[in-house]
Amino acid sequence: MSELIAVKSEADRLYTIGYLRRKARRTALEAARAAPALATQLKSLAALLETQAEQLENHIAVLGDCTSPA
Repeated sequence: MSELIAVKSEADRLYTIGYLRRKARRTALEAARAAPALATQLKSLAALLETQAEQLENHIAVLGDCTSPA
């Protein structure tokens, strides 16, 4: 995913993080209404999406540290 970060603008990266977080919240809400077997899978998906958002934020922070003047 880091290759994509380098070519996206700051606004695109922030939008992607927001999108992943919104998708995670929607998926968690769907899990609350779903049958138990499906709820487990949806909760897992929501956790994965949240993890991806966090990883993207961490990559952006690292890139910011690398590009800032010393």
